[in-house]
Amino acid sequence: MSGMRSKLSPYELGVRTPMFVRWPGKVPPLRDDETLASIIDFVPTILEVCGVPVPAELPSLNLLDRKAMTARQSISLAASTHDIADLDRPAMSLTARMVIDGWTKLLLPGAASAEMKRAAAPTQPELFDLKADPLETTNLAAQKPEEVARLGHSLDAWWKVE
Repeated sequence: MSGMRSKLSPYELGVRTPMFVRWPGKVPPLRDDETLASIIDFVPTILEVCGVPVPAELPSLNLLDRKAMTARQSISLAASTHDIADLDRPAMSLTARMVIDGWTKLLLPGAASAEMKRAAAPTQPELFDLKADPLETTNLAAQKPEEVARLGHSLDAWWKVE
């Protein structure tokens, strides 16, 4: 792990974003530091709030559905450059693919060239225990190859990069 960490990087300080919602009578006060959510979860949430049917094929959850949100065990993410490398091959802009499963996070290198990367990105598989190491300083990949393989298969099922 090297380079500057920022909102462009796939590390926690780049992908974790606090969210505040205030909607008296609709959303009860709650602090939740553990439920996995994604920006794509805003789509079904807003559609539901507006009374618009939510397409079943959306790969996201309504943020107001606490039961569904707390049942989510893992979430896959991608980090990419802000410049598009190749319109026909979107993976060429990837700096990393990630999966967070419970408190375990796997980062795999993306296909973006070194010149395209403007922030820290993995150059090899990186595995972290976010509970014990929230700043992702200790790569556990060499100690847990079976976990890297399991989570790597999960990432490939979500987005296989050729």
